[in-house]
Amino acid sequence: MWHESERSRVRRSAGWCLVVLVLLGTSCPRSGGAGAPAQATRTLADVQASLRDPSPNVRQRAVGVLPDFGPEVIPLLAQAVQDPDQYVMIAAFQALGKLGSPAVPTLVELLADPRPQVQWSSLKALGQVGPAAAPAISAIARFLGDQATGSDAADALARIGPASLPVLVETLQHGTAMARSRAATTMAGLGQAAVPALIAALGHPDPQVRRRAAETLRTIGKGASPAAAALVPLLEDSVPEVRTEAALALQTLGPAAKEVLPTLLRLLTGGPPEVRVAAAIAVATIEPSAAIPAIPILIRMLEDSQGPSSLPATPSGRAPFPGSLRPPGFSSEPRPSGPSAPAPMSRGTEQLRRGAVAALGAMGPAAAPAVPALRESLRSNQHTPEVLRALARIGPAARSALPEIFEAMRRSSSYVKEGVFTLEALRPLPRDAVPKGAAVILAMAMADESSAVRGAGAKLLEELGPELDAREAVPFLLRRLSDPDTQIRLSIVKALGAIGQPAETIVPVLTRALQDRDTRIRAAAAESLGRVGIAALPAVPALVAASADAHPTVQRAAVTSLGMLAPFAPEIAPLLVQKLQDRAGNCEELAAEGLGRAGAPALPLLLPILRDPRAEGRIWATHALVLMGPAAAAAMPTLSANLYARDLQVRRASVVALGAIGPAAAGTIEALQTLAAAEPFFQELVRRSLTRIGSQPPTP
Repeated sequence: MWHESERSRVRRSAGWCLVVLVLLGTSCPRSGGAGAPAQATRTLADVQASLRDPSPNVRQRAVGVLPDFGPEVIPLLAQAVQDPDQYVMIAAFQALGKLGSPAVPTLVELLADPRPQVQWSSLKALGQVGPAAAPAISAIARFLGDQATGSDAADALARIGPASLPVLVETLQHGTAMARSRAATTMAGLGQAAVPALIAALGHPDPQVRRRAAETLRTIGKGASPAAAALVPLLEDSVPEVRTEAALALQTLGPAAKEVLPTLLRLLTGGPPEVRVAAAIAVATIEPSAAIPAIPILIRMLEDSQGPSSLPATPSGRAPFPGSLRPPGFSSEPRPSGPSAPAPMSRGTEQLRRGAVAALGAMGPAAAPAVPALRESLRSNQHTPEVLRALARIGPAARSALPEIFEAMRRSSSYVKEGVFTLEALRPLPRDAVPKGAAVILAMAMADESSAVRGAGAKLLEELGPELDAREAVPFLLRRLSDPDTQIRLSIVKALGAIGQPAETIVPVLTRALQDRDTRIRAAAAESLGRVGIAALPAVPALVAASADAHPTVQRAAVTSLGMLAPFAPEIAPLLVQKLQDRAGNCEELAAEGLGRAGAPALPLLLPILRDPRAEGRIWATHALVLMGPAAAAAMPTLSANLYARDLQVRRASVVALGAIGPAAAGTIEALQTLAAAEPFFQELVRRSLTRIGSQPPTP
């Protein structure tokens, strides 16, 4: 005898075969006893038989086939929603939704079922029908205030679309608190179509309706600009929460609300403090320069723990704080935190403060007087993302907040992204204002999912370099060196060169980067090795190979770094001499600079070039002697002879080189004076060189 589970498995397998073959119009044997039909065809009768199958899976799949037979199966689906198996029931509701408008009356009837699962399934199906479910709007709206099904009702009304607006407005005005909230959210989702109805709701006698309407307009954003004129009177509403929402809604509209600016400016200069704060928040985003006189009251809004009601009033018709942006008594000293900190503020005050921060940011550099108050907000961890954005918009004047910015980033990884962009806006960063441990904080940005954040963090590390003692950041950078974003890898390579330590880790990594497929990264790796300095000597063979790279940019970067290492590795000088002569990659000047750094040990390699009038690079070889200065004294005889060279540029370079040697070139004074007397063109150049040698320049 089979176990019951084995029987169920056989029935389920047979049921699968039945449903699939019904769709295909073929037949399949099914289990179930001697009386079972041997074949199944694609008929409604066959599907109805499957609805009575003991296997829930067979019934579920049969329900899924029913919509193919059209609206006539709606009674069958209405029965199927009573199925004891929840998956069959859900499939039946999905099938009703698929049938569209013909199924709406049945779905409305099912809303009367006392079971929450049936109710929310009906609501989901009506949402699936979409605009064609408009006849069900009133029935759906009754569920907006229900704890269990209200969200599904709101979603269904949103899917039905603008036809839901009248009942949503009605709910907004007369519904329960939860129903109003959901109605407002649904109207926000309808966008501009909901704006006329929301404008009408702004005049409702119930302050909660006014508040919800303003809040919804704020959510819609710039598309709600036609509501600007209706929002302005609410700035003087008797209920603080309404004033706050109206101000924040106007702030969201920004320049689109320019038509109400004159009215806002009148409110800005008179009336109760809370009205002026609300007006200032709105003005700052509509016309930032017009809100500058309100900076002190916005600062006070940030500093005061009790909100705008405690601010001093300004007599109507008089400009606030004439003659000064910070009136007497407006302190920006840090307010206490910890056990003695003020009590938490109300939600409305919190929103108003957040709006004040955004308003100050909108004013940009003009809001510099607010930096101390914004710093304090960072210290107390209030509205940190908004404050970081405001500091970024204020710009260089906010550099005094660097300690608080880094501390906010250290406090929470969620602030790293905003913090990095703020620091980037404040570049260049003063080294003495960057706190210890900043390198590791910046390196945290390398774990961010945004390539823009990773790149900005790497750039900041590159800029601050070894002055940060950033070696602790190196492991973070190395983990991202395989980043798919080429720009990030490039920034990391540059940052590693700027950090330079520990060299035993960085030099091998940079050496491998010389083989990168990207030209920019190979060039950056070569340049970074030169920045590491003497510790990069093990990379000299790789740099020599890179100096023959197919791309001139890589060649030049490699020759530059070899020149920086030339004082520590005599074997580099012959290569630089070759580069000085062969003109490959336009590296002559770079090679000359490297030979100049190498000093006297490179002189024997340069003298043959200086003496051979046919040699390429005589001018650049002489330039190398200029950079050597007194160390090139042994070349004076050759330089004196070259004062009479046929090539004008060689003569000029020789004059400059003798001057660079200084007092040791006193033996060439007569030759220089003779040249100046014979060729007036050289008089000024000779005069400067004689001054450096220490001789009295010739009188013109």
